[in-house]
Order: sequence, then C-alpha cells, then structure tokens
Amino acid sequence: MTSTPIEPEPGTLAGTVYQAIRRDILTCKLLPGQPLRSDMMKLEYGASISTIREAVAKLASEGLVQQLDQRGARVTTISEPDLRDLLKVRESLESMALKWSIKHGGEQWEAAAIGRFHIFRRSLQRRNPNISYDLDLQAAHEDFHLSLVAACDSPRLLSIVKSLYTQSRRYRFMADYGRASDSDVIGEHERIMEAAFERDADKACRLFEEHAAKTVDLAIANLTMLQRQFEERAELERQ
Repeated sequence: MTSTPIEPEPGTLAGTVYQAIRRDILTCKLLPGQPLRSDMMKLEYGASISTIREAVAKLASEGLVQQLDQRGARVTTISEPDLRDLLKVRESLESMALKWSIKHGGEQWEAAAIGRFHIFRRSLQRRNPNISYDLDLQAAHEDFHLSLVAACDSPRLLSIVKSLYTQSRRYRFMADYGRASDSDVIGEHERIMEAAFERDADKACRLFEEHAAKTVDLAIANLTMLQRQFEERAELERQ
C-alpha cells in the first residue's frame, strides 16, 4: 500500500520548495512531460535532494507529476483527450455538489460565497494584462467556485471536487492564456451565484456547465499553439 505524502508545512523550506515547484508547473515554466531531475532541481530551488523528492511526491499525489518507477519523475503531460475527460468528470461532480449545496446551504453559505465573489471581482479589477499569470486571481477564482459547493454536506464529494480543480489548473492556465481581464468573466460567475441563491438548481448547473464548456473550448484553441511553444523551449533546453 502506498502511503499518502505528508503535506509540506507552510513557512518551512519543504513548504517553500513545494510551492515554488507547484507554481512553475501550473504556469508551465516546467514544461508538460519535462523530466524532473533531482540534481538539477537541487540547484534551481536551493534545496536538498530529499526535500526535492518530498515535494515531488506530494505533487504526484495531486496529479501534477508522474512517477516513473526507477526512472525518476516528470511533469504530467497534457493532451486534448485528457482535458476533455478531466473537465467532463469535473462538470458532472461539481454540478452534483452544486445541487446539494443549493439544497442544504443557508445564509452563512450565501454570505461566504458573496465574500469570495467580492475578492474574485476585486482581483480581476486589478486588470493584469494576461490573467493566466495572475496566481492570486486564479486562487480567488477557484475559491469562489468552491464556496458555491461548500454546503453540499459531503466531505468526500467536496474533497474530490477540490482534487479535480488542482488537476485542471494547467488547463485553466491555457484557457486564460492571452485573455483580457475585461472579458465577461465576472458576469458569468455572478449569474451562476444568483441562480444558486434563487434556489434554481437546474439553472445554476446549466450556467456552470456552459461556463465549464467555454473553458474547454478556450483551452483546446490554445493547446496546439502552447504545445508548439513548449516543444521549442524544450529543444532549446536540450541544446
């Protein structure tokens, strides 16, 4: 039986290294499919090999790294079939969680979601020219979506939804690649929230599914271009 990696503690060297590698994977500084060689990463992140391996093990449990038996590890690859599969599962389970949350949620749930929406909106109004590189905005976006399903009354379902968000972050990076912060991002999310507060589960889920489908379309549209850039960068690094 494989043991669950211990969460690196924030503020420790292990936690700092884990967050740094994770950020580089999510923003594709570490390329999809790129080998993660401990000797090179030791120099890049200023940490011991054991600390690097601890961080890589945790990232593997999140689906961001693939362990390769005796050959080390690599950044998890990306592809259109994987994207469609991931978003299909996320859409199905998050819609279920949203319906349950609408059924069980009360005023505290609404207040928490409104607070998360406010943070998300203010983050977007900073008008970073390319919203995919704004990690604080990406976190605020995710926190808002999770706030809407937080009252689903199923810790297991909520844990699965959170895990799917972690796995889909690089694809959301691709969906947001080059997208201006003045697009109708806020309107889409506000309409989902309003339908949820009106206790119209069918409408809220339909709006969410339309929003998720747009993410898939945008990511696929950028996938070929980004993969070409990834391959060019990888070739330069091999030289």
